[in-house]
Amino acid sequence: MPHARLVSTLAVAALLSTLGACAFGRQVSQESLLSEGPRHLDRACGVAARPEQLPDAAELVDGTFGADAARLWEAAGRPAGYVLLSMGYDREGVNVRRAVIERGEGVTPELADEVQRAVFAHRLQARPAREEWGVRLRVDLGPRPALRVGRREQCRAAPRQGEHRSASGGFGAGYDVRQTLASSLSAPSLADRDLVWVRVQLDAQGMVTDARVERTIMRGSWENRVLGYVRTLQFLPALEDGQPVPGEATLPLRLGALQ
Repeated sequence: MPHARLVSTLAVAALLSTLGACAFGRQVSQESLLSEGPRHLDRACGVAARPEQLPDAAELVDGTFGADAARLWEAAGRPAGYVLLSMGYDREGVNVRRAVIERGEGVTPELADEVQRAVFAHRLQARPAREEWGVRLRVDLGPRPALRVGRREQCRAAPRQGEHRSASGGFGAGYDVRQTLASSLSAPSLADRDLVWVRVQLDAQGMVTDARVERTIMRGSWENRVLGYVRTLQFLPALEDGQPVPGEATLPLRLGALQ
């Protein structure tokens, strides 16, 4: 039968993935993320599309925060630099998560933590929303600290590099899967008879919790074997500002002729 096939190549370069319960925006510059640090090079990252409209800093912390931040800066010896925080909010607008994700060269970890605690002490409840959301808050230190609000960076889940398997048990013929940037499926076609699209659900550790064949031209008994194989793959988890979160991915798998 022409549809009795085996998985032979996983096209990493053609990996299409989305974060669970999150929308991805387009690729953007560092300035949109309020960041001066290096970008992730091992996966596709973008800027969060939600919230649609960013709040003002004055909606997140009260007006006396600047005076406290200035005192902390003064006590630390007036270093040049900034602190970049990731801020998470629930649907009621309550700040439920804060994390220092970046700091300027002159800013010590201790000072960054003190700025984070000051943000907590001066936090405000934001407007209610239909879902949880988050932003970045950058504090440029000085006698009059400047506050800016930016979008979070979201990184898609990706198969772990170095995944290389070949086996014949249960499949009748060997298969070989190599996670490399070079791929024979640089532009997969939906009309390709040898192409199967598998949707996987992932937990925050990058382990597959569910898998299903999403699109294929042909159906057959090979589907359970392919799904069984996909469930053994390990992924780099999806990230929100560096924090691992559950995610999902759609994998294009090319099938080879059964021997």
